[in-house]
Amino acid sequence: MLRQAGLWAAVLAGLTVAMVGLPAAQEPAAFQTLLKEAGLVLEQRRDLVEIETPTTSLYSFQKAFRHTQSALEIRYAVRPLSRMQIDYDDPHSSAPNPDHVFPMVFQAMIGRFAKHGHAPTQVYRKDKATALFNADWAAASLFDADPELTTPYTSGLLLAMHKNGIGDAYALFLFDDARASKLVIDETLNVLRFDPTR
Repeated sequence: MLRQAGLWAAVLAGLTVAMVGLPAAQEPAAFQTLLKEAGLVLEQRRDLVEIETPTTSLYSFQKAFRHTQSALEIRYAVRPLSRMQIDYDDPHSSAPNPDHVFPMVFQAMIGRFAKHGHAPTQVYRKDKATALFNADWAAASLFDADPELTTPYTSGLLLAMHKNGIGDAYALFLFDDARASKLVIDETLNVLRFDPTR
């Protein structure tokens, strides 16, 4: 598994995926704009209270919530394909299609978030991804959280989803006890999902 994580890092070494055109001073408005551009809806729940999004060198999340009844934190990142800029440093081939890079980005994120640099991944069946998230692809990975995630919790579950031609979204669930948190995670798993009316 460590060798596989290293392989994903090598694949991404020449690939830079960046967001363009994001106004830094208006984060709440920007997040709503990103949701709209990526065709996503975020369900408002009374048991999720917005908190300041923790700063980490590992990844930029745009929203974070704390569960009021359980020791659980959720961080969200939205990546509309229209804002994705791919710089690919390989003169012998063209840059990858944005609809094809999401599995590599997901594996690279796990490589950074997981304390040991790797973790098993479960890819949802297409019908399940559609039913849960209205997505064309979705996957999840459970791991021991890297301390650089700046969280008091020891475990993480990264959920990734992709809608062709529209965007990517990530939800990072942070907690201590996977068994005790399972019900809450199941209840909040698809709080962020692609809009079924689009």
